[in-house]
Amino acid sequence: MALKHVHFVGKLLQSAAEIESVIINGWVKKEHRKGRWSFLHVSDGENHDTIQVVLPKDVGHNVGVGSAITISGKWTKSGGKQQAMELLARDCRVWCKDEGKINITSVDQIRKFPHLRTKHEAFASLMRMRSKVTSDSHRFFADRGYVHIDTPLISSNDCEGAGETFIIKASNDDDFFGTEDKYLPVSGQLHLEAMTSAFPKVYTLNPTFRAEKSLSRQHLAEFRMLEAEIGFLDNVEILCDEVEDFVRHVVAESNSLVEDKSRLGIFTEELDTESIGPLADVVSSINRFPRLTYSEACKMLEDRGEKIVDGFSKAQELQLVDLCKSPLFILNFPSEQKPFYMKRSSDEKNALCFDFIAPIVGELAGGSIRETDAEKMRSKMDSPSLSWYYELRKRGTPQTGGFGIGFERLIQTLFGIPSIKDVIPFPRMKKMKFYISQISMVKLKRRYFLVEDLSEDGRIIKNSVAVHAIMEKIKELFGDYGAAAAVSQLSRRPIKAPTGMMIFRSSAECAHFVEKALPFVTKMGDKFVQLRLLRKSSTIRGLYLFAWEEHNRRVYSMAADQEKEDCLQTMAVTTGKRVPKSRNKRIWD
Repeated sequence: MALKHVHFVGKLLQSAAEIESVIINGWVKKEHRKGRWSFLHVSDGENHDTIQVVLPKDVGHNVGVGSAITISGKWTKSGGKQQAMELLARDCRVWCKDEGKINITSVDQIRKFPHLRTKHEAFASLMRMRSKVTSDSHRFFADRGYVHIDTPLISSNDCEGAGETFIIKASNDDDFFGTEDKYLPVSGQLHLEAMTSAFPKVYTLNPTFRAEKSLSRQHLAEFRMLEAEIGFLDNVEILCDEVEDFVRHVVAESNSLVEDKSRLGIFTEELDTESIGPLADVVSSINRFPRLTYSEACKMLEDRGEKIVDGFSKAQELQLVDLCKSPLFILNFPSEQKPFYMKRSSDEKNALCFDFIAPIVGELAGGSIRETDAEKMRSKMDSPSLSWYYELRKRGTPQTGGFGIGFERLIQTLFGIPSIKDVIPFPRMKKMKFYISQISMVKLKRRYFLVEDLSEDGRIIKNSVAVHAIMEKIKELFGDYGAAAAVSQLSRRPIKAPTGMMIFRSSAECAHFVEKALPFVTKMGDKFVQLRLLRKSSTIRGLYLFAWEEHNRRVYSMAADQEKEDCLQTMAVTTGKRVPKSRNKRIWD
């Protein structure tokens, strides 16, 4: 079967004429059987469209939802009322059955299985949207005469000198690249500048790496940078024009993604509805993005009680977006805040640069005019590994300016996705476990926590409220990583003890998050609590037994203190020293 003979589901649905021979590849989204016929709804992943496949029993049966299949048959008029046309199968090849059912109800669960999450329609939509923005970006630069450059992924310098780099070494040869350290790149800028000695406009869309220790929703260790460099340029305003044109281009092209956008609700539900919306929703109503100097932006924030220390925080950047009711450019930052390669003003007080601030993400892009004086750069960064870069200033390289756009952040701000981990297929961050098998999750060991509330408030706490309070404390202590790791396995188990006891369950791998968070939980909903961990166990039955015995001990102790002999005798007869067999699984029901 040649690939050119395979039909696309979307195009097939547009045909009202019968086609004698049709071949489709795809995945079963729904399946139901009636008599000797199976009816499959099949999608090929190009979009959300599905077609109905009528499968006779002698051709195939029990295919299974999620299975990867190839169907060949006749495209013909449907005998049902729900569709005009259907595919009557003559042959069915099942490439692989899906042995597990993914029941995902939250975005945290989607993050837990990066190798499987394309099976969730919201994430599949996001990946299609990312693909389109990628192709639209390449088209923008190609149409403007830029030459695409593949910058290296092994570098002898860390570009900005910030030190947030990964050092690479061969597994069996420490001096494979010589005695000097080599790095994964934090930027392709310096190599793009080298290309402007022959090409006036160059760009790249390449992986970059930063040893970012933050586990927040804003950072990744591996991401994509869209970087451009323009020769014969000494005006930072022209760079701002280029960035604005690019943003407007990708927004306009994304308007065709209506169906995919409509399926992103599980990702966008955490979005702050009081702030300005995604770029895709607001750009068309803005004639020109505001441009402020650094001093003007500082004054705007200081007038509202903000304190500026060495640049803007993300919260302050987003506040500026809300105040301007638009994405904006901030120009001419103080020299001491910017790296060695940026050209300075004549009085050396400011760098000829800009940051582009966008909704949801804050800083989206940064750019500058490049320094032409090699000696000035050496005075700020005198490194032998940069000697080739300084030599460019003597080899016919024109004055250049350039910018970099974080591609994942671009997807975030375009479509309103709060977490950067949701817009990349396989997010990489500090201390992550790269893959967790969803099939083996059933076999993962669990940990159970018997917790007692010592407060005098006797009100009952709902399960969802109790779990939410612990999750918020885990997020506060361990960031989004800890919360995402624990959320899908943390739950409260039923136990109706009159002494304020609660049982919580988590996976063994996340138990330390829960255990460390419990003492710091002081409020569940509107109830103030004082939690004490009584016991931790690998089985829930062990905690039920302990809770039962602890409850009996306390009641015996209370009765003995009050010298109620009749109570003691009655309890000895009715409870004994162990849990009745009929109550091994759940007590106090």
